[in-house]
Amino acid sequence: MARSSDQTKRAKLLDDIVDYVREHGVSDLSLRPLAAGLGTSSRMLLYYFGTKEELLKEVLLRASNVDLGENWMREVTDVNGLRLHLWLFWKAASVTEMSGSRLFVEMVGLASVGEGVYREIASAGIASVAESIAEAMIRCGCGRDRALANGTLAISGLRGLFEDRLINDAFERTESSAEKLIDFLVRDVEAAIAENKELL
Repeated sequence: MARSSDQTKRAKLLDDIVDYVREHGVSDLSLRPLAAGLGTSSRMLLYYFGTKEELLKEVLLRASNVDLGENWMREVTDVNGLRLHLWLFWKAASVTEMSGSRLFVEMVGLASVGEGVYREIASAGIASVAESIAEAMIRCGCGRDRALANGTLAISGLRGLFEDRLINDAFERTESSAEKLIDFLVRDVEAAIAENKELL
């Protein structure tokens, strides 16, 4: 059981590592340069976090904001709120200066070509956001299967548009496309609600 002072040091170290990773990315991350950049040693990193993989997992969970969907969508109960919160989600996640969003895109890219912690965290993050959006749609009155498909479309579509924005610096085009995608999703939920009413 770690002493209180150790827990405090570990928490501060984790914050410092998150800042480092946000600035430098994760594709070339190794313990010695990380430790040097933080003014500590790789031995101390292993003391506090056990293994490089455990350190990386904890840092990625914190730094990539993988629970953003739940935080933004949990209060949605109608289509007006759905439209607003999908738009707010896009605006928050698509700011190119937000290093957490860029880090998540980097992590998804690494996950697509390999196994390990990147795939584990990216998979959990994508599923978490898709399910959060789907649950919001269900609360609005959309059927579960349709909502799950729309949740997947939302996170995959918006993430793809953000990647496009990062690669091509295409602000206006991706903004317009995000608006059209969100409008489609909301209209589909409205159609599902109308169909359900006809069945009653």
